[in-house]
Amino acid sequence: MERVREAMARALEQKWAPSEQVAPINPTIRRRQAARRSDETRRKSGERFRCVKIDAKTLANKNLIVAEKEHPQRGAFGVLQANVLSAMSDRNSASIGVTSPGSGSGKTLTAINLALALAMLSGKKVLLLDLDFGNPDVHDHFDYEPEFGLEDLLFEGATVEKVAFKPGLDGLVVVPVRGGDNNAGQILRSDNLRSALANIKTDYPDYLMVANFPAAASAETAKLLSSLVDSILLVVEDTVTREKHLSKALGGFDRTKLVGTVLNRAKNRAS
Repeated sequence: MERVREAMARALEQKWAPSEQVAPINPTIRRRQAARRSDETRRKSGERFRCVKIDAKTLANKNLIVAEKEHPQRGAFGVLQANVLSAMSDRNSASIGVTSPGSGSGKTLTAINLALALAMLSGKKVLLLDLDFGNPDVHDHFDYEPEFGLEDLLFEGATVEKVAFKPGLDGLVVVPVRGGDNNAGQILRSDNLRSALANIKTDYPDYLMVANFPAAASAETAKLLSSLVDSILLVVEDTVTREKHLSKALGGFDRTKLVGTVLNRAKNRAS
């Protein structure tokens, strides 16, 4: 009887089971099988990126404002993308990073909706990169759990096509990060990241790059972030962003790259 148990254990380790017992498929294996099928379908159709369906309910629940044609704030992002695009054109810029002086200012949603506006309202092709390695949540806003992330591209040799996904919204491609990393600062300073960003610019010359950055909580971080992209958009929130944090961030940015500031949740005040 003991020999039977050992044989069964070895069989399960080898990912098969005797005919009279069906072994459950490991969820990780199932995801990889689905990804391989998706990759094969993509290759046959000539599509470069994995397509992910996103429904109207998700658009509303996740605050993807630009994707909702009747949303009352859609026009504001139309104005923002026009101003950003004009500023980037003046600077011959192909990449922009979105950050804030502190947490809770709405920078991630601003980055996502700016990318959507550039893609859907300006007709540009846009690569939205999540570079907030410590708290990556861009993919959550598309209700998608990625099997591969930017960290696989940086350290495991994965390609952009393997990592990225298309949420079915005109012109937008998203490059996610799978999970938070305690070494986020080191990754931002790594040669791997700089090399990857340079390669993406070279390999996708017809795409604008929008990067969701971590908060620029210090002048040192602000200087580092501005060195990774051609342009910077700063997001602050009324009554939340502290003046001392804003001053620190502004002290570190390359001012020639700062294309503007977004004030979120501004409240009308009596004069």
